[in-house]
Order: sequence, then C-alpha cells, then structure tokens
Amino acid sequence: MPTKPKNKCTWPLALAFMSVVIAGLILLVVFLPIRSSLEGVLPELNEFVPPEDDDTEDNKVPQTSLKPSRYEFMQCSEGANIGECCNGLESNCGLRVDEMMFATGHNLMSSQGGSTSLSSTFNHIFPLEGSNETDQKGALDFGYRGINLDVCECGGQLKFCHNLCINERDPAEVFSHINDFLDDNPSEVVIINFQIVTENFLGTIYNVTLDGLFDIMQGVSGFVDKIHVLGDIIEWPLMRELVEDREQIIIFHHNGPTCGANDNCPSGLHYYFDYVGESDFEISSVSDMRNFSAFCPVDRGNEVNGGRNNLYAVNHFLKTPYKNVALTTNENNFIEERIAGCEDITNLRTNMVIVDFWSLGDLPEFTQETNKARAAEKQGTTRRWLGMRD
Repeated sequence: MPTKPKNKCTWPLALAFMSVVIAGLILLVVFLPIRSSLEGVLPELNEFVPPEDDDTEDNKVPQTSLKPSRYEFMQCSEGANIGECCNGLESNCGLRVDEMMFATGHNLMSSQGGSTSLSSTFNHIFPLEGSNETDQKGALDFGYRGINLDVCECGGQLKFCHNLCINERDPAEVFSHINDFLDDNPSEVVIINFQIVTENFLGTIYNVTLDGLFDIMQGVSGFVDKIHVLGDIIEWPLMRELVEDREQIIIFHHNGPTCGANDNCPSGLHYYFDYVGESDFEISSVSDMRNFSAFCPVDRGNEVNGGRNNLYAVNHFLKTPYKNVALTTNENNFIEERIAGCEDITNLRTNMVIVDFWSLGDLPEFTQETNKARAAEKQGTTRRWLGMRD
C-alpha cells in the first residue's frame, strides 16, 4: 500500500507565510497613497500636449524633431583680450548687467537622466553638463548664462533636488562644473538663482542654510573668488568690468532668509526679490503664454515692493513640463512674440527668459540677437548724444 505524502505545511511555516502576506498588505496600504500623491504632483505627462484648450489652431504643437538648434553662441574674435569679449559677443562688453538678456534654465537639477520610476516628469532632457553618451554639449556650452537650482536637505546633507530627495544632485559637483567652464571661458558671466526648499509637499522639513551652501562653494577652489558682491547698487556694473575683475558669478536666492537686518547672509548671496521682478509662473497652457496682460506683469519681486534697479525675469515654461510644447514655446518666433508682448505690457526690458528643456529651441540665439540690437541701440544713442555721425 503506497504511503501518503507527508504534509510539509507545518504551523511554523504557515505562520511565516501569513506574516509575509500581512506585511505586504501593510506596505500597500502605507505606500500606495504616497505613490498616488507623487503621481498627482509629478504626472507622467512629459511627452504630451496639455489637455486644456490647446487643440485650437493657434495652439497646435507641430510634431517636429527633438534635435536642438546649432547656433554658435560664442562669436568673439579668436584671441580677444580680457574685457574685449563678454558672454559671447564683443558688443556685450559695453552693456550693463541690467541692459543684458540672459538665457536661463529652470530647475536645471531636474533632467530625464534623473527621472524616477514613480514618475517620468522632468524639466530637461539632459543635465546641466550635457551627455557624453550622446555627445550632447552642456547648457553652458549651448549659451545658457542663467542657472536656476532648488536646494534641499537629503540625509543630513545639502543637495539639489526637485522638492523630493530622489536622484538629487551633489552641489559640489555642479559648482565644479560651473567653475571649470568659467576658467575655460574667462569672458563669460553667469547668474545663479537658488530656490531654498524648506519643506517638501509631503511635509518633510528641510534644514537648508545659506552658510552651509556657501561652505560647499568654498570647497571648490576658485569658485568664491569669482562671486560679485552687489552691495547697495547705484548702477549695475558693465559686463566688461565683471570680466576684467574676474567676477563672473552673480548669485541670488529666494524662499529662505531675506538677508535683511535680522539675517546674516554670506557675502555675495543676494536676496532675489530685492533685485529682480518676475512674471507669474502659474502657466498652464500655450494660450496662457499668449495672454500677455495676465502672465507678463511682475508677480513677485522688486517692482511690486516699490524697489529700484530691478531686473525683469519672464517665466517662459508651463507648470507641468511638456517636451513637445517646448518645441514651440522655445522656438525663436514664439519667444520673440512673447517677449515683445511682455515688454509692451510692462514697459520693462527683459533680462532673463526662463525655460524648461534647454536643449530644445532657439533661446540662446534669440538672446544674442537681442543683445546685439541693444548694444547697437546704445551705441547709436551715445553717438547722437555726442553729436557724432557714422
């Protein structure tokens, strides 16, 4: 008579199995809402047109290639002396900072290479440094001279991250890249703006200090020496003066200390809204961008506070980033239309145009052509004032 197979399901084994099942259910209950929250705030929509009113003829987005522009930003004569070339053009050297336009990247720590499994949302295809794998040059090589970064605290250390400590960037690594670029290109001046994140959307408190950020800068040889201290501005410096003095970095910050009488901020770290007025960033669609009266006036900053000597920054990106929309909004004709509309409404000269997807479109080209025109206009005004003729 055949023997009956022995039952291998012992009580200890059954209890262990049940423990695993219960633990799994608990994890689902705890983490599923968090995942849902993340996807609600960071939707997987980078590839798609926003589903509002953008199916109208004016707002259709052409299905073009993601290939970036190949405009040559650096146009100075080879062998130009220090002070004869400024941000890619000889004519820029005669412009003050507040007469210049700077192509600026929004959330430059957030790129496709750093996207997460929870969401594919990101602000740029490539990181600030570009990509060796695809032979893609970095944003600075491409002509961007404005760098916007969010500062968080991750594991007790300051990092650059997009609200959450996921695929965060090491500040020392980013500062080293910027410093190396400026060493290799002594004619160039950059503006860095830090958004201090004190609490993420899940309620986690970040202990971000400007002193801690400045300590990291000091650890990168030569970086702090390049920082220009604005002080009590009577008139913004000429680009030539910054280049000749090797003060190639202007730093702003916001959402943290205001650096007023009760704040002891490191020298050279200036409160953004004391010097800059910026347009509304709550832009949901392409049609919003064309609504100049609603989305061009200064929404935060110096002009609103009754200040003077302010720069004007135009936020030129959607709340939720879309690559194919950026192909249109970062295109030269669209930027020209938007900036002209904003300047007509505000009567302000645009100094920073802030975009997502820096590798797409024509912003560096638009910036340089605008700066050429501003330099020519200033030179013509000077000639007329002196009674000179060509």
